[in-house]
Amino acid sequence: MLERARRISILGPEEVAQASQAISDATMENIAREDKFGQYIEAAVARLREQERHVRELSPDLKFEQLNQVLAHAGDLESLQELYSIEELERILENAEHSMGEGEDWLSRMTVFEELGNEINVEGARFLEDFQHNIQVTEENREVFVHTVRNSIASPPIRND
Repeated sequence: MLERARRISILGPEEVAQASQAISDATMENIAREDKFGQYIEAAVARLREQERHVRELSPDLKFEQLNQVLAHAGDLESLQELYSIEELERILENAEHSMGEGEDWLSRMTVFEELGNEINVEGARFLEDFQHNIQVTEENREVFVHTVRNSIASPPIRND
């Protein structure tokens, strides 16, 4: 298209040259955007895979069952003392605190995972909007191109007598 636009700008009507140049520019812009978006998607997928690996590694080992049992007896100190020693209660509390920390780490990783997904959606929508705009520009200029060429062909040649 670019080569045709150059030839038309020398040989053809200015309207046709401008339309073919606009078609060429829009097409080249879409090719460049598609390449750039493809590179972005490759990088984003790599980031998603890395986050997925971290999420799997951090899958929390939640240990709240014993804490729930302790809390069920919290109103009855006598029963609580019969069931658990101070050391056991401390261990149960440590396990619960550790589980909460793991859960928070896991949740923060999941949030990053979600943010990456949202970023990909936004970039995809932006790419699609620009791509569609350039297709519309191409179609509008193609109509001008075809209409002007047809009128030029249908017009009788100008004679310089």
